[in-house]
Parts: sequence; C-alpha cells; structure tokens
Amino acid sequence: MSTLFGFWLSILKFKELPDYYDTIGFVNPRMVNQIQSWIMAPTLYYALISKIRGNKKTLSLIILSLQISLIFILDARGLGVATFCGILLWVVVNKKYRKEISIILLKSTIIGILIKVILFAPFPSYVILGDIENLGFRTMTQDRITNWITTIEYMNFWGHGSDSFPCITNLTTPHNSILLVAFNWGGIAALVFCIWNIQVFIRFIQNNHSLKINTLCLTILIPMAYSLISGVIVYPLSQLLGLIGTATYFSLFLKDTGSLIKPRMYKYSQLIMASICILIISTSLLVIKERIDSNLNRASLDTIYSPQFWLEEKGEHCKEDTYKQLLKLGPHSND
Repeated sequence: MSTLFGFWLSILKFKELPDYYDTIGFVNPRMVNQIQSWIMAPTLYYALISKIRGNKKTLSLIILSLQISLIFILDARGLGVATFCGILLWVVVNKKYRKEISIILLKSTIIGILIKVILFAPFPSYVILGDIENLGFRTMTQDRITNWITTIEYMNFWGHGSDSFPCITNLTTPHNSILLVAFNWGGIAALVFCIWNIQVFIRFIQNNHSLKINTLCLTILIPMAYSLISGVIVYPLSQLLGLIGTATYFSLFLKDTGSLIKPRMYKYSQLIMASICILIISTSLLVIKERIDSNLNRASLDTIYSPQFWLEEKGEHCKEDTYKQLLKLGPHSND
C-alpha cells in the first residue's frame, strides 16, 4: 500500500512518474526487497497448503502475487533471480507437488505483472500523463566488483570487528554477505557461515518429501543467495526476520534431538546461552553510548550527518582517533 500510495501521489499531484526512490517511504527500496526475501518461501508455502486443502486459495494467491508484483515494480533484479531460481529448484526437487508449485508460481507471476502494468506503469502514465513510459529497466548498477575488491584489500584473517566496515573502507556495505562476515569477524567465521549455508542446501535436497523442511530451508536459501549481491544481513528489519527464520529452522530439527540432551548438559547450555545474550546486550549498549557521545560532540557543527547505513562522507560516524588507526591497516595508507 505504501508503494501504491507514493506512486499515485506523484502521478496525481506532481504529474510525473516517480523513480524507485520516490515510490516508497524508505531511504532505499532495496530495504523492502531484503525484507521480502525472508518471506517469499513462507508466502508460497501458505499458497500451496491453501491449494492442497482447498481453503482460502484466492486470498493466499493474492498475497503471493502482491509480493511478486513488488519485484517487478521496484525492478529488484537480484531478489527476482534468487526467488525464481529458488522456487524452480523446489519444483525440480519436490516431485509430489511439482505441478501445484508450478501452477501457483505461474498464476502469481502473471497476476503480479498485471498489477504492475495496470496500477503502476506503463498504463497510468499513458492514461494520466499522456505518454507511454515505464519505471524503466535498470541496465546499470553499482560497481559491485570494485566494492568486493576494495573489501578484500582491507581484509585480515581475524577480522576488524563489527561496525568497522564503513569506518575503514568508505563504503556502506560490501554487498556480499560472505565478504562482510569475513571482514568483520575473520576467515574462520566466514568459513563456518559458508559451511552452514551448504548444509542448509544439502538438507533442502535430501528432504524433498517434506514441505515444511523445504520451506524452512528455502526461507534461508533465497535471502542468502540474494545477500551475495546485496546487504541483506546488514539492515535491522532484515536481520530481525533473518533471526526468526533461522531460529524456526533450527527448532524444527532440535525437536527430534531434544530428548537426547542430558539434564546436566541442558543446564550448561542454558548458562552459555544466557552469557552470550548478556554479552550481546552489553556490547550493544556500549556502541549506543559511544554514538550518543559522538552525536553530542557534533551538536555544534553545521554539517548534516546521514545514518551510518547510508554514509556520504568517509568515517563520519567513527571516532576520529579510531578511524585514523584503522585506516592505517588498509593498503592505501601512505605510512
């Protein structure tokens, strides 16, 4: 609805066709697409279950169609490739419901395209503005390869720690989840991250008879595929949905092994989990305190600072001394 409202407001009031950044109320429309990536598989699962059971088939199909329409409306090429490849892989793997998944995907895609054409572009621009235009098809994008090369140049085996990337590289995000994990937490963490994703993929292939397992695996695989060219694991709302999806994935497999855990070990595991939570909360509070102090110091300045996830100037949210020290670690230092 926010996308539709922003689009038609621009059409009716300003008599112009908005671009992707004017269509919605986010700094970057990709933030919406990153959130979408975590709910595409559950939405398809809801449509599939509704079709099998014969309940609310129309409602579930409309919900899925709206999700797919946003891919075309916002020209989310990365999300589109990740979503359709993931669903087509599900069609190949799951022989039992191959026909149902294919029909649902075909119908929702056609409806999604029609929603985009009729409610957004090019039909509204022809009726109201008098010419046939489109939101356009992006043929250019940010230089991802340059970002990746720069990230690798500043990388070290042990990592620089969380929140250090924009302070060191003058980039907002490497647009690659593996490189981001390696940059922040080092090579070992990146290796574990890759192994986990491979394990999810293998489990998806092996459990082709279970719709629930397929859905939970695909809930992780689609955003992880999208994260190879986007900042899916960077932004808070996407992280929240990622935590929910990952926790649900693990909970499904822990149900079968929970009875095997001895009471004493279970007690220790709770203690370890509580310690980790306290550590995360403490470090988060420390970062918040540092940012508040930095903002108070900048209160007298005329410069307008942007949020850290959308930097305009190098190191503007970093402590000056820390920033200078970290910069020396990079390959472009003159020292």
